[in-house]
Amino acid sequence: MSTKKEVVRSAEANAIINTLKDSGESMTLAELSAATGLDLKTGHLSSGRAAGLIEADGEKEIEVLVKKRVKTYRYIGK
Repeated sequence: MSTKKEVVRSAEANAIINTLKDSGESMTLAELSAATGLDLKTGHLSSGRAAGLIEADGEKEIEVLVKKRVKTYRYIGK
């Protein structure tokens, strides 16, 4: 009898994981939102990070009304 707990991820979390896996590049949350067509929030990253599938990979400067540093994430699956 297996004691492993079944992992259930939201559609948004799965979209992030799959998009990062397929892209092979680090992406910001805004870029992930644009690529998936979903309104993604930082909370959607939690299950992928907890499972060791994605990690913060640095920062990127983007232009908006003011400059702001944002995190990038990449797929590091096992």
